[in-house]
Amino acid sequence: MQMGLPAANAQALEQGMKAAGLNPTGQPFPETMSLTVTENDAIKQAVDGFNNTLQSLATQFQVPIVDANSMLTALNTAGLDGYSGRFVMMDPANTAFSLDGVHPNDGGYAIVANAFIEKINATFQLTIPKLNCAEFKGQYGGSVSAQISMEAVEQVKAIF
Repeated sequence: MQMGLPAANAQALEQGMKAAGLNPTGQPFPETMSLTVTENDAIKQAVDGFNNTLQSLATQFQVPIVDANSMLTALNTAGLDGYSGRFVMMDPANTAFSLDGVHPNDGGYAIVANAFIEKINATFQLTIPKLNCAEFKGQYGGSVSAQISMEAVEQVKAIF
């Protein structure tokens, strides 16, 4: 491993990844398979540009809008509604993101759905009940726990 982890920690990480159905090779991704800092910055600028355009059009045409990008950024950095934005191997019971680390899981989608419900209720003076996000929690702490050794997960968490 290139991370400079002690051998025991590297083995625990590898065990956890294998328990989750991944096949770590110990080889870093080739440059063609990962984003450079420049590419990442270009993507962020494009997303910010699209979101600014959407916000301008929504304001101009008086269309309600949910800023999912800001909400998911907040979720990723500080957590929301008892969920964390941590990678599933680091927080399987509380994460709001799927195994790819990008898309929401059931709990994450419940958080997003509640944002839309709030906007719809406020805009149209409705009382659509929000979802109880706690009902969607533990997607990977429960249903995938048969595949993931919680001991391996705890060892992985100790690394970081």
